Amino acid sequence: MVNFMPSKRQKKKEERKCDSCKGMIAPNARICSHCGSTQKGPICSNCQHKNRPSARTCEKCDAVLHGSLFVLFRKVLNYWKPLLGLITAIAGSNTFLYFRESNTDFKIINADRRFITISTENRGLRPSTLKHFELVFDKTGLEITQAHLTLMPVADDGQTPLAKAVIGKQEDDVRIRLEALATLKATCRPAIVCREEIRRKLAVRPMRLMITIEESGNPWYFWQVFHSTPHTHTEPKELPEDFRAAFIEGACCDEPD
Repeated sequence: MVNFMPSKRQKKKEERKCDSCKGMIAPNARICSHCGSTQKGPICSNCQHKNRPSARTCEKCDAVLHGSLFVLFRKVLNYWKPLLGLITAIAGSNTFLYFRESNTDFKIINADRRFITISTENRGLRPSTLKHFELVFDKTGLEITQAHLTLMPVADDGQTPLAKAVIGKQEDDVRIRLEALATLKATCRPAIVCREEIRRKLAVRPMRLMITIEESGNPWYFWQVFHSTPHTHTEPKELPEDFRAAFIEGACCDEPD
């Protein structure tokens, strides 16, 4: 005959000690039947097993217990994990899309009586083109007919003008020298003016170097992933004061009056 009654050993194993009097109580008891004290250990919400106060997971079914910052952090992390994965994927795709086209910038590094020298950088995966160059200033109160000087890139020999400048993919610190097509003397009104007066007034006025850049495409036009259309934008850079005085001295006139 099979005995279905639990043995004393099994019954003892299913019981646990009271936190206060150490008497044997039921595993899910919240109040000790011997001393009446409240048990401090967390009760598993899955199997109702009473665990030690320091337990993070249930000693019986290994379920996560409530009431600890560690468990709370794990629950929050598990809840947001899919969203974090989606955000990471979107950020990675945006980085690829942003740099799949050309990404061009420049800075002014030097200027003298003849040239303005710039350093260009293309961080993208396709070449870009620098197409139009102007030095813009305020001509208020000056006897000149235009408020800009048109510049042209010059080849390495310092003599041959170039119609445009091409910056290869992922090229860094590409030096380009820009020369004025005409001096301000050709735009003066009347023909004979005080060169020193124009130079002195221009030297203290803000000047911006405006360069029109043709990128291989707009990275935010997602529908152009497989076929890009060139995207043109104009970037301004302030000409530093020390560079300004040196270049204007040569740009005012070829020869002193």
